[in-house]
Amino acid sequence: MRFLGERDRAGHWWVATAEGVVRWSADLSRVVAVYDSRDGLGGDDVFRIWRDSRGDLWFSTFGQRVLTRWKDGRFETFDDVPRVAPTAFAEDRHGQLWFGLYTGGLLRFDGKRFTRVAAGVPKGFVHRERAPRGTWAAEHERTGATGGRDAEPGVDAGPGHAHRRNGADLAGQAG
Repeated sequence: MRFLGERDRAGHWWVATAEGVVRWSADLSRVVAVYDSRDGLGGDDVFRIWRDSRGDLWFSTFGQRVLTRWKDGRFETFDDVPRVAPTAFAEDRHGQLWFGLYTGGLLRFDGKRFTRVAAGVPKGFVHRERAPRGTWAAEHERTGATGGRDAEPGVDAGPGHAHRRNGADLAGQAG
């Protein structure tokens, strides 16, 4: 059994399942709603859930539409993203959202459009990101950074190597 959940602004818990998401009351005493692709979710097999600083919930799913946002009480799917499930989420100090992809690489969302960032990002499964002062993407064997000069160096990447790249270099090479 997996417990991949996130709280919304109202305190409700959203729990990922292989058949959609379950929205629980804040005290987990009752199910408020169950959603799946028939309700607008991008797919039924929900892989990750994340809440951004605006309170929007983001769902990573397997299938044709891999990224869905819950905003203002409804689901919104995105067709302009690669069909690769996001596995990690982060937000930088400018409010841009970063999505690490299952097969490697990053997506940057500026609030209007997605840009794929591949140059300088090590290949492999991105399993975590963090963005206290910069955006870091950690893969199985090494770490790539897409933060600026004030990004935090020295992320523990586990076995392998750590690499730091300047965000300005990557931003100009997004593709």
